[in-house]
Amino acid sequence: MSDEQANPTRQSSNVNESNTDCTETQDETGKNDPTIPDLAFKRRNYLKAAGVAALSGIGLGGVTAGAPTASGPPNESDWTLSFEDDFDGTALDTSNWGIGWGWGMGAPGSKITWARERHVNVRDSMLVLTASHEDWESNGVLYAGNVHSKDKVTVEPPVYFEARCNFIQGVGWQNAFWSKPNDEAWPPEIDVVEYLQPSASRADESSHNLHYAASGIPGDSSTHRSVNGSHEYSSESEWPGNTFHVYGVEWREDAIRHYVDGQLVEETTDPDVLESFNRGGPEYLMLSLNLDNVGTTDKSVSWEGREYLTDWVRVWDYTPDSSDGGDTDTSESHYVWVRSANGEEATFAFRAGDGNIRLDDSGQEADYWIADDGMTAGGSVARTSSLPGFRIDGPITDLAYDGPLEIYVDDQQVDPDTLVDPNTEGPTDPNALPNTVTIDGSPYSETASYSVTVSDSIEPAKEMNQADSIDGATATGTVGGGSDKYAFSGSIASLSVDGKADVRLNGLAVDELVVRRSSESSGTVSYIVETTGRLMQSRQDGATIDSSDAVDSSKAKGRVDADADAFWLVDGDVVDVSTFGGSVVTELNGTVIDRTD
Repeated sequence: MSDEQANPTRQSSNVNESNTDCTETQDETGKNDPTIPDLAFKRRNYLKAAGVAALSGIGLGGVTAGAPTASGPPNESDWTLSFEDDFDGTALDTSNWGIGWGWGMGAPGSKITWARERHVNVRDSMLVLTASHEDWESNGVLYAGNVHSKDKVTVEPPVYFEARCNFIQGVGWQNAFWSKPNDEAWPPEIDVVEYLQPSASRADESSHNLHYAASGIPGDSSTHRSVNGSHEYSSESEWPGNTFHVYGVEWREDAIRHYVDGQLVEETTDPDVLESFNRGGPEYLMLSLNLDNVGTTDKSVSWEGREYLTDWVRVWDYTPDSSDGGDTDTSESHYVWVRSANGEEATFAFRAGDGNIRLDDSGQEADYWIADDGMTAGGSVARTSSLPGFRIDGPITDLAYDGPLEIYVDDQQVDPDTLVDPNTEGPTDPNALPNTVTIDGSPYSETASYSVTVSDSIEPAKEMNQADSIDGATATGTVGGGSDKYAFSGSIASLSVDGKADVRLNGLAVDELVVRRSSESSGTVSYIVETTGRLMQSRQDGATIDSSDAVDSSKAKGRVDADADAFWLVDGDVVDVSTFGGSVVTELNGTVIDRTD
């Protein structure tokens, strides 16, 4: 997805040694769109290994999917399907996907394409991405549909992932299915497939590229290099813009292989390339449209009916000789040992089938707990070695975790996702505070300060930085390139953020909503705001709270004159604003929105 592909090579496995502008340099463009709020939701997604074989083609109504194409990894018996989205519902599954790119709403490279929610639809068992140029003449902006799985579904080796897609054909249309590190440290990047056309002569081929750091250090864009591959199709009817194909990648520590319809089209085994990927994972997935990044689109014609269609997305984990479910032997005691995969903090809680959990510390200390009944245990860990373990009776029957966790049972590494029971909320520390608030500055380059006051108790849910502190029921601190997380009981009494940071309450996105009197009005203006989420009053940005202001769950009413009213909006969007005695200006995360009739 880098700018260098404006003149892509047709030679397979060409290692490009030039440094060029790249995806990461554009990560912040999506944060300043003058018209579009960030609509991405961030929630954890626990994956349970399904233990089923690859599925055959699905019969579809409305949209014609064509004949089934080859699906699944090579030697499929050695793999377990761990994630699948068939887009069988009527709307995007937000537990799997967010709107936009993982870093925001602005595209890489072109700087003129912005994600818009109405260009993302699910119908006829398809994800449908579209685009429009209706505002091109007025503001030079193009809008497109894009989805990402950041903080929801991630992949790391050994893994195989694929999608069945039918792309939009046309000069200037860059269709892609790709992945990049969940922590946004670019490069590396895996382009499972790109269908881009700088000219009409490129309509008969797809691109399959890798972007990596020659230094091997994730995020070192100064040493950005690429491995560029391509695949040509034998007939016009088989062009990626004319029919469906299955595009997949097998990512192992010693090789990365690209497949089209089960056929190997590209393989990379260069250790210098692979080091960058193995140190940079896990990665999240994206299905995206980028316009005028490679070639220039024809804006003199309507784009109605042009659709990037995705039949399904699937992920397989490599589990040779594994048994269904990943449970350990139920008849004996076992030794459980956990660690951080990369030195960053991970939290966990597990349940033992027959209980009797006890700590085997061997002189090591850790922030672990065991419930009084001996059935559940957990803690947090940021080390990769010198850690105690647990002795348990029976198998692990459920696991909840967050972060880069590795778990070993009887000295054998086990994929933690195979231990998660998706039908439960997961085990928890019985003594832990029930709610969490997260202030996340990782998507932004500048430092933001914050203050959170709760009605009861608050404590750190992860290790605090030197700039962070807790005084009674108030936590204050700063975030820059990272995040702070607190557990609390009661409710949020006040919340303020100075600078750019994302806020999540119990894992749900929190947005800042401000209502001001417009410059066209005078005196006092009354208003009613209706949302699809939950509102909390705020004194953010100098806002006042007086007797005329009231909040009833998803609705708020009040009056503004020279002052402003502010609210925190949890997991929702503004759907309507009604005014009386004048007009108001409504801002969501600093962006003016119009929800008046």
